[in-house]
Amino acid sequence: MKIKAFLFFILILAVFSELSLSAWFNDSYPYRREINLSYPSTINDVQVLIQINYSSNMSPDFSGIMFTYLNGSNEIEVPFWIEEAVSSSYALIWVRVPRLSTTERLYMYYGNSSLPNKSNGFDTFFMFDDFDLNSLNLSIWTADPGLIIQFSSGNFVSNQGLGMAALANVNVLNGYVSETRAKLNAFGSYYSGVFATPMSSLYTAPNNANADSTMLYMTASGGSGTLSHWVGNGCAASYNVHTGILPYTLTLGQYYVFSTEVTPSGGATAIRFLINRQNLLETDTSSFCKPLSYIRVGFFHQFTPGANTEVYYDWVLVRKYYNLSLLNYVVGEEESIKPLSIAIISPPSGSFVGAPFNVVLNLTSYSFADVELYLDGVLTTTWFNVANTTLSTSLSPSIGNHTITAIARIGNDSASDSISVIVLQNLPPQGNGDDITIIYNNTIYNNATNITYVSIINGNNMSGDVFPPFPQNLSPSNTTFILNYYRQPNEVDYGKLEDLLNAIIILLSLLVALLLFAIALLVILVLRREAKNAREAQRRGKEQKKKPSETRRNKRNKRRKK
Repeated sequence: MKIKAFLFFILILAVFSELSLSAWFNDSYPYRREINLSYPSTINDVQVLIQINYSSNMSPDFSGIMFTYLNGSNEIEVPFWIEEAVSSSYALIWVRVPRLSTTERLYMYYGNSSLPNKSNGFDTFFMFDDFDLNSLNLSIWTADPGLIIQFSSGNFVSNQGLGMAALANVNVLNGYVSETRAKLNAFGSYYSGVFATPMSSLYTAPNNANADSTMLYMTASGGSGTLSHWVGNGCAASYNVHTGILPYTLTLGQYYVFSTEVTPSGGATAIRFLINRQNLLETDTSSFCKPLSYIRVGFFHQFTPGANTEVYYDWVLVRKYYNLSLLNYVVGEEESIKPLSIAIISPPSGSFVGAPFNVVLNLTSYSFADVELYLDGVLTTTWFNVANTTLSTSLSPSIGNHTITAIARIGNDSASDSISVIVLQNLPPQGNGDDITIIYNNTIYNNATNITYVSIINGNNMSGDVFPPFPQNLSPSNTTFILNYYRQPNEVDYGKLEDLLNAIIILLSLLVALLLFAIALLVILVLRREAKNAREAQRRGKEQKKKPSETRRNKRNKRRKK
């Protein structure tokens, strides 16, 4: 019984382990970190910015990483883009998640530098170009007439007073951010160097003569790094929302991140101009008459104005707006991939068993595995796509020695376990109380009770639910014997005798109870009879007392009549 209790405990542990462990999404990545996100409101399909600090198991340049989003109980791979990576220090990474709310979870997988770099801004953002091809992507951009296309080390260079515009997939007015990373290499004397400006057309005419919606963000005139802005809502041929100088001066040759944000704010539309994601100006307008669906870089209209600011654009993107300061995230501790293992936990290797019997397996896996069970080299059972679980099946091999092998496979990775058992004949049902006789090499051993299985210890002793013990020096590797056990015809069935005695005791107890009940009933009847006789005697006594007085009365009456 102790062995059965131990096996039950092992099964409980296995089930608990299955509930507490989550499968590894991709075994090509040996490490991962859990990232918990929290934001005070819910936003769907949004890019979140997180900082990942370097650890020794990462590639120094943060290549060979992957992100997943926990969608209920399933992980799904999500796109990401590395904005900045400082070798062996940290990386700023944008991850596109299906939903941002008070409780969301990501996993970052890493640790295999041979894997390709999955950083992809085109999949991560609604509009994106990093100019790394050093050529104009005509599926994104429309060049102004006469524009001489120039690129330098993955930068689009604008110094001719001409520019280009991209058609975004969204209306920026609905709560989006247009951004660019750019630097000034030379100052011009005119308003120029537009930094990812959202517009309602390919360009804005001078003085907004075409009544476009626009949020011009550029260098001011005068040949310096002073910044200026011009905002029109498209309802009139003017910059009728806001214009002016922004409180910042650029330094030549230094990269900055320029952002224009548009988000609903209390019934109005909040417009913000930012540098390095720090707010320079916020203004509101009640409405726009035209959508902002084009993103402009270079110069704000298609006519050469003269001396233009020379700007190098590193990348341009459009993302959904959220308040960066309100996002909370926690990057968890490093987890390593769990090794694949399979163990046959029941029956023990070297056991004597009766057929049929159950084989119980414990699978530990880092991903979904296929498990195969073999009996003497022949496949009997297959489980597909299982992870961190306990498996069980029944086998009914013939009497004698057998080898049971379990193999778990994930891709090219595999694990196995093997045991040997000896199948006995006529094993009585577990726990039925039967006494049996075991015959080994023509020697009879009596009174083996409640056999579940019998184990070989150190190759020289049998133990288990058996009394008395087997003799020494029995080995399951000995293939020259056949061990049978069954009930002898002349053997006393102590189990059934015990059941009979228990039945007799119960019957005697019932008879004694009935006898006691009859005695009690008889005593009650006798007492009631005695009480009745006493009352009858008392009544007769009273009647006897009455008779003399009646006789005297009768004599007097007779004398009077005479």
